[in-house]
Amino acid sequence: MKKFNERKARVHISFFVMVVFGVYAIIMLLKQGVIIKEQKMEQENLLREKVRLEAEINALENELEHVGSYEYIEQVARERLGWVKEGEIKFVEIK
Repeated sequence: MKKFNERKARVHISFFVMVVFGVYAIIMLLKQGVIIKEQKMEQENLLREKVRLEAEINALENELEHVGSYEYIEQVARERLGWVKEGEIKFVEIK
């Protein structure tokens, strides 16, 4: 009878250890799932930022190519300095 009780105690301890391990494994899997979800969201945000920055780079490269041209110089002179060509009339909006 004593041996039976010892076996029963071992079975209970083994079962308890397995349950604790199982609960621990489930908790770790859930935590990893949350971490993976957060990392996917961060990856999506970074990809959107990358696309935005690439578009900005392209726009700046295009502007850089355009900066030295006569058309750009004329545009800047008209917009910032109020330059007008001979024979043109400049209209100024008064607010």
